Amino acid sequence: MSSPSIFTPLQRPRASEVIPGRFLAPEGLYWHDPTGCSEITEDFVATKNRSMFPRRMLSAAYPNLCEFFTLTCGVPKAPTTSNYVEMLLQLSTIALPSQAANHVSCFTT
Repeated sequence: MSSPSIFTPLQRPRASEVIPGRFLAPEGLYWHDPTGCSEITEDFVATKNRSMFPRRMLSAAYPNLCEFFTLTCGVPKAPTTSNYVEMLLQLSTIALPSQAANHVSCFTT
């Protein structure tokens, strides 16, 4: 049996706009990032005028559908360690660590 594909916007959704995106498998997505790292990284990428990858966090695009995506479609509730590594690898393709350090920090003090 094939896995469902979920439309994932390339940018934050806005009302009454056509939104570009891609259909991805649930395994490549997650519901919400409790650390905020994904949003910080995506915001930094946007400042570089790049639309590199679909948004993988679904809670912003579909705020009232947590149970549907996590229970019915099998989307994980939070990013895995490998998702965080992937975010850092994506970030490294557009900025040197010294350029991104002041803008992106997943750790609070």
